[in-house]
Amino acid sequence: MKKLILISLFIIPLFVSSQNFPLVKDGGIWRVGGSQLVNPPNQFTSYKNQYFIFGDTILLSKTFKKVYSTDYDSLILNKVYIGGIREDSIGRVFFITDSNNCIPYSYWSIISTFNEIKLYDFSLEVGDTFFVQISPNNIHIVNLIDSVLISGQWRKRINFIQNSLSKRVWIEGIGDAKGLFFPFQYEFENAQVLTCYEDSQIFWNNPDWPYNCFSVGIEEESIGSIQTSEIKLYPNPATNEITFDFKNFNQEQDFEILIYNAVGIKVKKESLSKNNQTKTINIKDLNSGIYYYRIISNSQFFSGKFIKI
Repeated sequence: MKKLILISLFIIPLFVSSQNFPLVKDGGIWRVGGSQLVNPPNQFTSYKNQYFIFGDTILLSKTFKKVYSTDYDSLILNKVYIGGIREDSIGRVFFITDSNNCIPYSYWSIISTFNEIKLYDFSLEVGDTFFVQISPNNIHIVNLIDSVLISGQWRKRINFIQNSLSKRVWIEGIGDAKGLFFPFQYEFENAQVLTCYEDSQIFWNNPDWPYNCFSVGIEEESIGSIQTSEIKLYPNPATNEITFDFKNFNQEQDFEILIYNAVGIKVKKESLSKNNQTKTINIKDLNSGIYYYRIISNSQFFSGKFIKI
């Protein structure tokens, strides 16, 4: 009996990890944190960046998803289109860079624009090699394939032989543990990690990142903002409706409530009188997933997130 239990514990993760978790899909968000060397004065400074996928485009007569770079805490501010990404039926992911906006700390500059490159290959097996077309350390060998449990789902994880600088770990449906584009980014005078990943189904905080990765998705300013304790939202997660409670907040102006989906597109807009203490919004028509809200007036605002189930 003990042997059967041990065998099942070993086999089940491998069996479940055979499910297909696509990496390329609308709403995928990758947040990256790290540090870079400033010269002068030869000191490291921290930085954060964010990438997300939304919308289709045709490149080289093939359908790609659009990839955007934006501020770490915003899906709608300073948004820059950086290229197209696609995934085939066996888990190979391809990328084409934009002519003007390249990935920071990468080798994109030495390849021609609109040259499709292979970013990932989740069909690899132990002993296979992955050839990085534009990296000096261009051959990576798979030495272990196992599974990792994320949000109750076992996902395939590919581990490569570690070189002197970079630990290569790929997670199915998420990508490299150091960032979406890390297979083609360098770490000399630069260090980074994928702080968290989210889409409409999961929110994953990278265990290699020691801090909380929560971000409301809509940029939060500090001047004039309303304190979190003054406005409450319930229930969260929600099914049919959400209610905002303003009983502890002294309203002097009318407000607007804006609701955005996971890629920053506005899906609802509601008005709120300064005389109201609560506001209930029907969300039956929204798809399941993560949503962001922003409450604004002429001089104040509050932002946060909720989950529709």
